[in-house]
Amino acid sequence: MKSVKELGFLQVGMELVDRKGNKGTITKLSGDDFLLVEVDNSPNPTIWDWDRVHPGLMVVDGTY
Repeated sequence: MKSVKELGFLQVGMELVDRKGNKGTITKLSGDDFLLVEVDNSPNPTIWDWDRVHPGLMVVDGTY
């Protein structure tokens, strides 16, 4: 696995794992002035802020 910060990009289909072992798959990326990230088809997308991404947020190998 690689850290999201180390990769420096996001794409649909990436499987993310946090430091507690919680997993989620990016299902949608959208936004014009800022990036909205939808994980596991959640109705509540997250505004993505690269400056606030925890260094322990990892991407599963083979999903990027």
